[in-house]
Amino acid sequence: MESTGFFIFTVIKNRYENKNTSILIIIFTSNSLYSQTSFNKTQSIALPAGGGNAPYNIASGLIDNDAFPDIAVSTTLGNSVYWLKNDGIGDFTLQSTAISSTLNSAGGVAIAHLNNDGFNDVVTTSYNDNKIAWFANDGLGNFGTE
Repeated sequence: MESTGFFIFTVIKNRYENKNTSILIIIFTSNSLYSQTSFNKTQSIALPAGGGNAPYNIASGLIDNDAFPDIAVSTTLGNSVYWLKNDGIGDFTLQSTAISSTLNSAGGVAIAHLNNDGFNDVVTTSYNDNKIAWFANDGLGNFGTE
């Protein structure tokens, strides 16, 4: 795929296949998310039209409680947050339901355990309405409303 430019947003150090390796995440201006593990495997994941416009920030952590680090991505123009499931060998699948599509210029995103239920939740900023939105996770990757 050709792109006019790209931004490297983060390098995530995490456990992968019981080894300490890095996952390099690059977001291209064409609204695709690339994942690269051990620097020998790449995967393009197109975000949905409209809601996937302008991927802005990413985070890595356990979302579906299967021991493999997943990815959350926020989109500024799309006003959405999505998550991508890791299958354990470094292949990521965009989940069909967005965590949220009602934000007003989604910005930063984080995965953290916030409500003492044993599961990581997702937190994001919503720039144009000056708020932080928290989405509780049931441990299977299903999220409540903000």
